[in-house]
Amino acid sequence: PAAKALEVARQLCAGLAAAHEKGVLHRDLKPANVMIDGRGQARITDFGLAVPATVEGSPADAAGTLAYMAPERFRGTPATVQSDLYGLGLILYETYTGKPAFKAGTVREWERAHSDSTPTSPTALAADVEPAVERAILRCLEKDPAKRPASAAQVAAALPGGDPLAAALAAGETPSPELVAASGEEGTLPRWQAWMWLAACLVAIAVVFAIASKVSLANLIPLQDPTVLRAKA
Repeated sequence: PAAKALEVARQLCAGLAAAHEKGVLHRDLKPANVMIDGRGQARITDFGLAVPATVEGSPADAAGTLAYMAPERFRGTPATVQSDLYGLGLILYETYTGKPAFKAGTVREWERAHSDSTPTSPTALAADVEPAVERAILRCLEKDPAKRPASAAQVAAALPGGDPLAAALAAGETPSPELVAASGEEGTLPRWQAWMWLAACLVAIAVVFAIASKVSLANLIPLQDPTVLRAKA
């Protein structure tokens, strides 16, 4: 269900953000390495392939699970925060849709799937997936690591209930008018209060116009005689 999926998604983002904050790259994020504990909390497990984020990986390093490996990892590039976020995106895709983003059999087929194939839109597979969720997932699944979110915290901010406007600004994007309009919370101000504040603003504007001539600085400090001003000039 979408509500439980959102809860799991937030907990995974928090867990991955904590690992990255400690300088640890997981390198093997996949559903099999996510467990739900007795309290229903999602936990990231199996850090057997984890490496320090400060140490560059070997050029031939391709450790991980083929079905959840970022496209650049097939080329032997070192693991990064963005390659972990790619795995997170694949997990969230399955969490919300119940289906894997890609299917393949051989190593070559998996590489082509991750590098060239576009996953089916999550909203096409599950009607209750919100647009903000779909955008967050598909950003994690960008082929170019530079186009993925900068952090797991940024992914969490883009999820419903987060701050999508802040997430867009943090990503260096220009927010669309629709995103700006949707960034505020709805229903936080009762209608009667809104009308009251509007009326107060109109009264304040009327008062300003009424007393403007009496409090204007130009009227309170009269100019000197033009002849004197010309002589001084």
